[in-house]
Amino acid sequence: GLDLSSSSFFAVIPWVSMSIFANVGGALADWLLRQGVPVTRVRKLMQTIGFLGPAAFLAMVASTTNATHAVVYMSIALGLGSFSQSGVYSNHQDIGPD
Repeated sequence: GLDLSSSSFFAVIPWVSMSIFANVGGALADWLLRQGVPVTRVRKLMQTIGFLGPAAFLAMVASTTNATHAVVYMSIALGLGSFSQSGVYSNHQDIGPD
């Protein structure tokens, strides 16, 4: 197993992944908008990635017995979950008056 109390490096990896993926998701959403993809489609795509991606990788976390694999899967799950920020947090600006 992996003793997280003495392995703080492994405990922080998923959160670092989340901060990186959030920026990637935002850049991807902005790029799609510049390419002419409708706002609603971009927001829905980011939400879909942000919900289905973590579901798949959390299922993999539950099925592994290898601690390293669990940390990798959890990192990817949290990272993909941050894509939903590009769908929901920007929605307020989309629907607000100019």
